[in-house]
Amino acid sequence: MRFIVDKNKLTEALDITAGVVAKKAVNPVLQNISIKTREEGGIEISATDLEISVIIDLDAEVIEKGEMVVLNSLIRDIVKSVDEKTFEFVEESAGKIYLKAGSFKAEVHSLSKDDFPHINIEELNTAPSFFIQGSTLREMLEKNIPFAAKDDLRYTFNSVYFEKENLELKTVSSDTKRLSLAKTFIDEGIADFTMLVPVKTARIIKDILGDQELEIKILNKKTGFVYGNITLISNQIEGKFPDYKMVIPKETHYNILLPKEIFASKIRSIAPFLSGEVLKVVLSFQNKKLTLYAEETEIGRGEASMEVDYEGDTLDIALNYRFLTDILNAVDKGDIMIKIWEPEKPIVFIEKDNDRFIFVTVPMKK
Repeated sequence: MRFIVDKNKLTEALDITAGVVAKKAVNPVLQNISIKTREEGGIEISATDLEISVIIDLDAEVIEKGEMVVLNSLIRDIVKSVDEKTFEFVEESAGKIYLKAGSFKAEVHSLSKDDFPHINIEELNTAPSFFIQGSTLREMLEKNIPFAAKDDLRYTFNSVYFEKENLELKTVSSDTKRLSLAKTFIDEGIADFTMLVPVKTARIIKDILGDQELEIKILNKKTGFVYGNITLISNQIEGKFPDYKMVIPKETHYNILLPKEIFASKIRSIAPFLSGEVLKVVLSFQNKKLTLYAEETEIGRGEASMEVDYEGDTLDIALNYRFLTDILNAVDKGDIMIKIWEPEKPIVFIEKDNDRFIFVTVPMKK
């Protein structure tokens, strides 16, 4: 096998496969990628951890057809380190691959192509599908991913929940203490569905997406994502996502509008007084004023205030600092609306005049 490929295009592909290959694997082949020539020209780069698989088609000058299996991290490091425009790959004998780029030469070991798992891309051909603008889904996933559970043992929460109802598509994530909901409309007439996509898959898709259209193919227990020259197939997580609609208050007693940048700066100013696991920030609303404070017995107390459009009795709410900053990071510039039913009930945050993105967090005990 022998081919010549553009360095920049190869680097982009290897960055994607790096997110798929298994970091720790009982079977070492899962840390490798398959590179093989395509009948229609060019090469095909594949990676899998048996849960998620990706196939990337690249233009290349194919001199001799074949297939090779090489360690992704090694090839990626080499390609990024050598300052040349193209790379030549040559496999003259089993187990050895030669790389050439300008004056640079290297010999790396390879595995047998028979050891690399087969990726069944043909099953996507007949799957029902719909299209969505890549930038739209990327924005939705950017809002969702920080709110998914970090604990891999809670598989249902270590995911992004997709729900299509009529012409509305919603994506939801939660770690049980906070929630992020994003929604958009799609023009496709695909049947309604729900599915749980692993957060690892969501991260990879988010990083791939640009302004092109993305095709999403729905299978029984898998999902296919086709974006330009990239096809990703992911297992869905089995299980039932909790009824997120029960968490979002349908009515609120207080709707308080805050300038996001000023609010965020006040929170940052009291951050030095937060330590340990608690990280509690208290928001105290009074007539036309919001006072924020953090207090730690061994450190002291920090306090900051700002003018707000609030009238009524004193209203105190305690929130987790990290949860609050995650919400503020997810909200675009402008004003943010805090919607409160009762101080002990879930608190809703939305962007002013934009209910496409809804964030919910559970208050802490004061």
